[in-house]
Amino acid sequence: MKKKKRFFMANDLIQELQEATEGTRKLDAAIALLVGWKRQVDTTRIDRKTGQPVKRSIWIVPSSNDVGKVPFFTTSLDAAYELAREVAPEDAIGVSFVAGVFTATVGSSGYVHGSTSALALCAAIVAVKTRSE
Repeated sequence: MKKKKRFFMANDLIQELQEATEGTRKLDAAIALLVGWKRQVDTTRIDRKTGQPVKRSIWIVPSSNDVGKVPFFTTSLDAAYELAREVAPEDAIGVSFVAGVFTATVGSSGYVHGSTSALALCAAIVAVKTRSE
């Protein structure tokens, strides 16, 4: 059941990426979680005015237990391409622009669209990642 739920979440993410007019950190975070980044909440700092713990997210890199910063997947074509190479190292990657729409494919992702090259490529990455699991 968990795999089925993740598949539906990935389909929702693909749709969000295709409908977005620009990349966002929220979308970057969703992609990061899908490809294996882990998010932990740190509350070690205390707000001086309220005395309450201040929450901040700490991201753990998938290949290690190191703390890292999630790349700007949805706003940087370079970051999206690097992720595509990690997710599908042996597969062909393509991005095109015709009539105001970017189209991308990664391996068996099929053709997906986006308003920017990075968004289209991210949608293709999510599609191929979902199919490979």
